[in-house]
Amino acid sequence: MKKMIRKLAALMLALVMVLGCAAASATSVDVAVKVDGEAVKGLLGGFGMPEEMQAPVDTIAGLLSALDVKVVTEPDGGEITLGLAGTEALKAGFASTEDGLAFVSTLIPNYILTIRRETVQQMLQEVLAKIPGLGAIMGAANGEGAGIAVPESLSAYVQKIMMAVMGGMVMGTPEQGEFVFEGLTFDTKAPMFMDMPKVTESLKTTLDEMFQDESILEMFHTFTGMLGDSAPSVEDIKKGVAEFLDHMPETVTVDYYSSTAMPGAFYMTGEAAYAQQEGPAFTYAVLSANGDVKIDFNIAENNIAITLAIVPNRLTLKFQAGEAFYVILDGSVVMEDTQVFTVNLCVNSESPMVTVTVGIGQDGARTLPVEKGEKTEVPIEDLMNGGSLPEGFMNDVLTNAAPLLANPDIAKLLALFTPVTTVTVETPVSVDGE
Repeated sequence: MKKMIRKLAALMLALVMVLGCAAASATSVDVAVKVDGEAVKGLLGGFGMPEEMQAPVDTIAGLLSALDVKVVTEPDGGEITLGLAGTEALKAGFASTEDGLAFVSTLIPNYILTIRRETVQQMLQEVLAKIPGLGAIMGAANGEGAGIAVPESLSAYVQKIMMAVMGGMVMGTPEQGEFVFEGLTFDTKAPMFMDMPKVTESLKTTLDEMFQDESILEMFHTFTGMLGDSAPSVEDIKKGVAEFLDHMPETVTVDYYSSTAMPGAFYMTGEAAYAQQEGPAFTYAVLSANGDVKIDFNIAENNIAITLAIVPNRLTLKFQAGEAFYVILDGSVVMEDTQVFTVNLCVNSESPMVTVTVGIGQDGARTLPVEKGEKTEVPIEDLMNGGSLPEGFMNDVLTNAAPLLANPDIAKLLALFTPVTTVTVETPVSVDGE
C-alpha cells in the first residue's frame, strides 16, 4: 500500500512538473488533444494486424475517437479534463498552497489531497536522481548554474567549419536565360562544385584542433555525463566524426539560380555522388522566395525523401520511406491577442491522426476550485507512512466513477479484459431408449 501511494504521488508530482513548466509565465495555457481512432486503426491494418486483434483494436479506436483531453495551466496551478463523446468524464486540478500542493478531482468531490512542500522537494530529488541529466537540465533552466556550459571558443570553431565548406566552393561560368522552378522564373544560373578533398582536409584540421581544446572537451564530458552510463564517450564521438569525414562524397555539384526581378530569392539544386557508386548518393533542392522556404532532400539508396516547407506562421515536415510509409508534421500559429499553436500529425494519410492545439493568453481559468471548504483533508504523507484512507473515500471514488465506467466505449474496453467463464452442463445420453 505504501509503495503504491508513493508511486501515485510521484505520478501526480510528474504531472505537476509538466504542467508547471507551461505555467511558469504569468499567462494561462490551454492545451487540447484529439486523436482519430480510425486513422490509428488504418495504420495498424497497414502493418498487417492479425485478425484476432481486430476486435480489441476496433474498441480502442472507438475510445480514442471519443476521447478529448484538455489541460489548463496557470501560474498557481492547473487542471486536466477528460471528455468522452462530448461529455465531461473526469476532471482533476491542483494548486499551490502556503504549505505545498493541494489536489482535487470530480472522482472524490468530498476530499482534498495535500502534500507538504518538503515532501515534494524530496520526491523531486528522487525523480531527478533516476533520470540521467534531468537534474542538470532543470538546474540550467532555473538559472542555478547547472547544465552545459558553452565555451566561448565554440563559435570560432563553427565559423572555421563554415569557412572550410565555403572555401571548397569552385564557381563555374554564369548563364543567362529563363529558368522556371515552383512557378517562379529566374534569369541567372551559377553552376559550381565542391572541391571535396580540400573541404575534407580543412574539416579534419579544424575538428582535430577543436578536440584538443580543454573547454570543448569539458563541454562534451558534461553532456555525456548528463546522458548516463549508456551515453557515448568523448572518444566515441571523435571516432564517429572521423568515420563520417572518411566517407564524405567524392563529388558535390550545385546549381544556383537567382533573379534580378526578385532580389534575395534563389533556387539551389544539386547532388552528391561516390566515385564507386552508380547514380547520386543524394539530391537536394532549396527554394527561398517571398518569405517562403522549401527544402527537398532525397537519399536514393534508401529510397528516403524529406521535405521541409516554411511559410509565415506555418511549418510542414514530411518524411517518406518508399511508397508505403510517410509521416507529415504540420504546425501553424495564429499570432493575435491569443497565440494559438496547432500541430497535426498525419501517418499514411492527409487527414490528421493526432491534433494538438495550444492556446497561450486565452481565458483558460480553472473551473474546478481547489479549496478545502467542506472537503475532508487527506495528507499524502500520512498514507505514505502506512496510514489508511478515510472510511468513505473509496465509496466516493466508486460512486463517481460509475457513470464513467458505464460509458459504452469504456464498457467495451473493460469487457476485453474481463475473463469469460464458460459453464458446461453434461446431459445423459439415452442408449437404446434407456
